[in-house]
Amino acid sequence: MSPIGVLGASGAVGAAAISALQQLGLGPLRLGARHLERLRAVKANSAELVAVDVTDAAAVRAFVRGCAVVLDCTGPSYELGEAVPVAALAEKVPCVLVTGEQPVYEALTALGDAASPVVLSAGTMPGLSGLLPRLLVQREHDSHGRAAAPARVVVAPNGTAAAHALGPGESPWGFGPDGRPAAVGPAGSHAGGGASLVVHTGGLERATRTVAADLVLSLGVSAGAANLFGEAGAAWHEGAKRSRALAPADDVEVAGFPGAVSAQPFLSLESERVARDLGLHSLRAWHVHPGPAVRSVLATLPAARHGNTPMDELIARILRAADVDLTGRAPYYRMVFTLTQPDGEQTSALVTSPDSYRLTAAVGACAVQQILDGQVPSGVQFADRALDPAKVLNDLGTADPQTRIDLVVGGAEDEEGAL
Repeated sequence: MSPIGVLGASGAVGAAAISALQQLGLGPLRLGARHLERLRAVKANSAELVAVDVTDAAAVRAFVRGCAVVLDCTGPSYELGEAVPVAALAEKVPCVLVTGEQPVYEALTALGDAASPVVLSAGTMPGLSGLLPRLLVQREHDSHGRAAAPARVVVAPNGTAAAHALGPGESPWGFGPDGRPAAVGPAGSHAGGGASLVVHTGGLERATRTVAADLVLSLGVSAGAANLFGEAGAAWHEGAKRSRALAPADDVEVAGFPGAVSAQPFLSLESERVARDLGLHSLRAWHVHPGPAVRSVLATLPAARHGNTPMDELIARILRAADVDLTGRAPYYRMVFTLTQPDGEQTSALVTSPDSYRLTAAVGACAVQQILDGQVPSGVQFADRALDPAKVLNDLGTADPQTRIDLVVGGAEDEEGAL
């Protein structure tokens, strides 16, 4: 039996991905990381261990060769980019990246038609953050008897979901292999029907260098580093991105999060894609930072825009602050999505997990499952468009039993107990 490859297997996400894949009953596993001794410390029954440097193209090709699918958990994404999927495409091996946004998509599609599936952004953010809004919109379509999307999602009162089977090569959201969205409902209509979406994501957790670097880039404050993910302070409104639409807020109360927090507005490229695909009237998204030490560091980062503070120093500040905030406290990660229809009716998705790393790993493992099940067609595509969100929701409960997702009628404040 061909193995499932996991690259970056000794990191926070990679180690969690091994557990998630095993929870789903998938294997055998081929695990790759730069340092073999770190791999030996990872709990993986009968796994093949391979020392591989992802900056070595020949070594990566040798690793992916013969795999049934490869799960790329390497990082940071702004440095490694498309190294792993390029090797996978060359070997005609399906590939899932827990990172990878528009620059990676453009680099891969420039290589020509892909002979196997490549799923980008199959993590927490981006990934689950794009899948859950689509699930909420589909739930609204089904509950009101509107025209259904190609894969009809049924959400039971207990929050579980199931989807009707897809035909070969079908996308659950009506996207063809070229990535172009098909109309949902009457010709020319949009699934969202002018709804508005508000998103809050964040938590109190340990930080890795990869996450700290991505956080700096998401704030658009690192000297000489391009923002690869979206735009701080922007929002989606009336069919277009609006720059400088929202301001950061400190010491505010946010439904679903305990105590006072800092909220940083950020419109990701994925959020833009979701808002456009679903025809949303507005989408406002915030990163939530509950820890006072991290909040203090974030307040100082904008000054780096006008200086030459090295990226390594900015990362170090965040790592130290995250450690301070966690002292004597239990880590957690939460995502709160509230969809409001034009008539004022609300539905919400509430996610709680011990940390975002294991949640990212679980989403990546669910993407691997869908590829192995033949649900993902060939081509380079984003997870929020390629994956069946209802199946992801169901499989997450198996991949990571400690993560909970509740779909409720009303706003997040109506179901805080679910968190």
